This record gives sequence, structure tokens and C-alpha cells, in this order.
Amino acid sequence: MVTKKELFESVEKRVRKDLRINKKIGKTIELLDDGSKEFKVAMIMLQNIFGTNILIKKVKTKSKNAFIATNLDKENKQNLETYFKNKITKPRLTLLDNILEEEIIAICEFKGIKSEKEIEDIFVEPIAKKHSEIKFSIAKSFHKIRELTVQNKK
Repeated sequence: MVTKKELFESVEKRVRKDLRINKKIGKTIELLDDGSKEFKVAMIMLQNIFGTNILIKKVKTKSKNAFIATNLDKENKQNLETYFKNKITKPRLTLLDNILEEEIIAICEFKGIKSEKEIEDIFVEPIAKKHSEIKFSIAKSFHKIRELTVQNKK
């Protein structure tokens, strides 16, 4: 069984990799402060990763340079709803979008942050109970779709 400390280190490693590969980091990072558990975990992660080398600013309003703390479950739900309702969403900078909500909750417990599980996604949760990898597969598929859409617009 994995301890909460080991889970925290594993998640931090995935966040580091995601930032290194997919995100553009400058001398400052703007993080949207919505008071959510994801925001609190993202602040802890960024402070652990960058320390005092990069300034982390909390912002109250969305901007194109501000990261939005989310999780894999929220992103999948939003992407599926957007797809089924045929809506267009603007691209945005996200953080923790490859971390499961259960992992976020476990980190909150480890760090002493109050948190609750949000409403389950009626599309994915029934399938995820039998096939746990489905959440990551959906996220990867939407990532590829987004890349293709951006390439076609150029």
C-alpha cells in the first residue's frame, strides 16, 4: 500500500513533468485563486517545485496567462459536456489536469486541508469502476483532438 507521503511525491513528479513538457513558465506564475481544494494543492505543489526561484502570484480574475487549478475528473467532465453539447471552449492554461480527484483528496488529507468529493460524472464513473484507466484515456484523446484542431487552424 502506498503511503500518503509517497502519493504526494508521485503526484508532484507528474506535475513537474507536465509543467516541463506542456506549459510555458516564465519568471512568474499566475494562479487563479478560486478557493478550491485544487488551488490549495496547486499552491503547495508549485512552492515545493520552484521554491523562491519563481514568483507565484494569486490572481482573482481569469486571464490568458493565469493557470487554472483543476483535476482530471473535472477536465474530462468539461470536455465530454462540451463535446456532447457541441460547444466551443477557449484554450486555457491548466494545472493538475493529469491528477485524479481521489489523489487530490488524499493530498488534502495529508496536508490537513479540508476537502470533499464533488458530484460524480454520470458518463465516466460507471465505466471507471470496472476500467480504472478510462479517465486517462479520455483525457489523452481530447488532448490529441485539441492538437489536431490547432494544427488545422494554422
